[in-house]
Formats: sequence, C-alpha cells, structure tokens
Amino acid sequence: MLSFLDSRLALHVAADDAANLLHVLSHEDRLIILHRLLEHSSLSLSELQHLTHLSMNTLQSHLTTLCNQGILSAVNRNDRVHYQMVDTRATQIMRLLDTLHFNQNESGV
Repeated sequence: MLSFLDSRLALHVAADDAANLLHVLSHEDRLIILHRLLEHSSLSLSELQHLTHLSMNTLQSHLTTLCNQGILSAVNRNDRVHYQMVDTRATQIMRLLDTLHFNQNESGV
C-alpha cells in the first residue's frame, strides 16, 4: 500500500513540476526569446533585443524570470552578459516547438 501512495505522490510532484515549467514557458515573449537562444546558443542583451524587437524593460523582465526559474543562465563574457539555455527540459520543449511551429511559420507555411 505504501508503494502505491509513494508512486501517486511522485506523479503529483512530477505533474506540478511540469505545470510550473509550462507556466513559465507559456508567455509569447519568452517563447520568442528562447527560440532565438535555441538558434544562436548564446546571446548578449543587445543581440537579444535586436533579434526579438522587445523593449529593454520587457526583455530584462523576461530574462530575469527565465534566469530565476533556472531555464537560462547569465554569463559574463568580455564585459557583456550573455544568456544561454541551461534547463534540458525547456530546451527539449523548445526544440519540439521549433519543429512544430517556428520553422513552419518562418518558411511561410
């Protein structure tokens, strides 16, 4: 009986974790940021702003959220902060979204 309760609890914990990740990823601007990082692997703040066309305040707010959730890391390189994806689950989800949505939309399909 205990193993049934343990597996049920584990399932709820896993579902809660997945729901939290999907919640963070569910913002359009964050998806655009992550899509660009998936394309380029590492980008500075100014490069991200150029590629996403987001205002600096909006971009910094989303980057802070993504870093605080452990999806991105910020690394100092040559007096510039570069952002990169570090959460493998988020990277896998973004690769799937790229295949299903982004690549088709960019090619005009």
